[in-house]
Amino acid sequence: EVLEVLMGFKELQVNLKDANERTAFSIATRTDEPEMVKKFLTHPQIDVNIVSKSGLSPVMEATKYGRIESLKVLLEDDRVDLDIECEGGLELEDILGTGLPYSMAETKIALALKLFKAARNRENRIA
Repeated sequence: EVLEVLMGFKELQVNLKDANERTAFSIATRTDEPEMVKKFLTHPQIDVNIVSKSGLSPVMEATKYGRIESLKVLLEDDRVDLDIECEGGLELEDILGTGLPYSMAETKIALALKLFKAARNRENRIA
């Protein structure tokens, strides 16, 4: 796997941004490839809360596009900020499924809301 080879390079700039200020990690979270997301999370220099030009963090990308499997992986990582707001003050629940066709949104939104609730409950138990 190409990603596995790349992650082995010491010189890898894992948080390097493109013209829209997105990283490879934030783009990966727009997919439902949880193994790819997990691989990025193993890199010691990964910034899990890095924000793109559009004001979205990786967890927001997964949320917006309803990528449930990637979202599950992100919500298991304690470094992911669940209270992060994008431009305009919108929170995760506000952007949930906004990048999905209407026909797909309802089911994925309900599942994601359950995931958010479970992750926030976990955070409260740790605090």
